[in-house]
Amino acid sequence: MTDMYGEKLSKAVNCSLAGKHKTAIRLFNTIIEQDRRSVVFMEAGFAFDRAGREEKAVEFYNKALKAGVPEKYLPDVYFCLASSYRNIAKIAAARRVLRVAKKNFREHVMFDIMWALTDYDQGRERKALSGLLALIAAHLEQSSLDPYRWFMRREARRIARTPSR
Repeated sequence: MTDMYGEKLSKAVNCSLAGKHKTAIRLFNTIIEQDRRSVVFMEAGFAFDRAGREEKAVEFYNKALKAGVPEKYLPDVYFCLASSYRNIAKIAAARRVLRVAKKNFREHVMFDIMWALTDYDQGRERKALSGLLALIAAHLEQSSLDPYRWFMRREARRIARTPSR
């Protein structure tokens, strides 16, 4: 990471990953004053997201996209942007991001899962459940969901705790 990112940015990312959110955010705020690359905005978005500051994360994800995020990172940025919008109850914005992502990254099933969660958020529980069941059936034996199982477990618990409408 140090080659592409440099020492300061690597340190900020590592602090964020280690849960040292205040330190990471302080470092990112300093770095951004001098370094306006898309990867800096992207990593700042991830750091603010991890710290539970989704509104600021949204700002940085959008800046990263405008600055030209490298293609290999685009699915992650779109996913995190949609998730952050969802977490701050901007479901229409999340769905706009998801439409773009689903069109451009058809092979990434996580966008379909996030779409079903936004259906749930908008009171379309049956549609959400139906969509999720279809996805499970389509991908049950594939390992493409392995990196996201934590997310699905967390959302399943959250949905289970949410009172019926």
